[in-house]
Amino acid sequence: MYTKYQIFNVVLANEYSKARKLTKLNSLELADEDLKLYETEVLDGEEKSAVMARAEADDRLHWITAIGKKAAVDLLTLGKVQPEHMLEMSALPIDDFREAVKIATGTARKLNDVTAEAERELNLDMVANELI
Repeated sequence: MYTKYQIFNVVLANEYSKARKLTKLNSLELADEDLKLYETEVLDGEEKSAVMARAEADDRLHWITAIGKKAAVDLLTLGKVQPEHMLEMSALPIDDFREAVKIATGTARKLNDVTAEAERELNLDMVANELI
């Protein structure tokens, strides 16, 4: 049994194109009415046949995004991109490599800002060091 939250935020979260999301969604054992509802949300007004027809072009975006996000996590956790992820990025055509770098740095910056904000909120709930 999958919840809607789990499907969209865990199962489909690492699929970066509509075609991949639909393929992954169809691989799940869902009730027909649930599958149709979720497909409608993934398609967001587009025709299913049109989305599946451009799957090859979407695949480029999927891989640039997937590799870029791996590099972003490396930047946040290690402070540098791991060699294997840099090799993956460097195997891309130069324009795609550039896009992966932009995704990596942008995602890392965004996640870092959210983390810093969450830490500030947490500190507001704690007793100030001067009072201890």
